Amino acid sequence: MKIVAVLVGIIFLGLAVMYWRIPAGGLPDFVPGFQAGSTEIHVKHAFAMFVIGFAALAFAFILTRREA
Repeated sequence: MKIVAVLVGIIFLGLAVMYWRIPAGGLPDFVPGFQAGSTEIHVKHAFAMFVIGFAALAFAFILTRREA
């Protein structure tokens, strides 16, 4: 369970960075928020991905502390 939480956290933090750095027109087609030709940055998407990633890593940390 810890490994899954860490992987989910890392993936979502990576998505947050991608949303902050790449305009909507440059995102891959399968990523929510893709808009062909758009130069808009999805700040709300990035913030949501950051919160989910941070929560998953915090959950993994809590699981680790319980076992010790």
